[in-house]
Amino acid sequence: MRGIAHAIGIDCELETNGALQVCNTNEDAAQGQAYVDKARQFGIPSKIWDQCKTAAALGSVAYAGGLFDPNTGQLHPGKLVAVLKSAAQFAGVEIFEKSPVVHIEEGPQHCITTANGRTVKAKILVLATNAYSSQLGYLRRAVRPSTKSRRNVLSWPYAG
Repeated sequence: MRGIAHAIGIDCELETNGALQVCNTNEDAAQGQAYVDKARQFGIPSKIWDQCKTAAALGSVAYAGGLFDPNTGQLHPGKLVAVLKSAAQFAGVEIFEKSPVVHIEEGPQHCITTANGRTVKAKILVLATNAYSSQLGYLRRAVRPSTKSRRNVLSWPYAG
């Protein structure tokens, strides 16, 4: 991300000071260990922290452990959008802003109908919807909140 931002010339205020995702239960910590093992195979330097190390970092013994990735951090989301938009345009991507989509027909080439009646065809479609995706008709049946109670760790994409 830093390289793209530098190449485009937009500072997205990227700070990579690490991030800790807590595991509420021993089961979460076990799943976390499986994730870390897989992540390391892909070159991601994640670490599993036990309850003591997590408690020392957070000041609370409420968690069974934590998943720490030293390369993650935070950035300015608005500036990130500007970086990604500039990089996409530089690569030849055509961006249609302020074009509300009223219908999507999936296929080898997706057909997207906009509110003004125009149709856009695309091999790849990115739905950037933010936090309210489930309220959109297209994604209403595809997005649901976690059914597991008291969990901050909602999924481990590489654990299975």
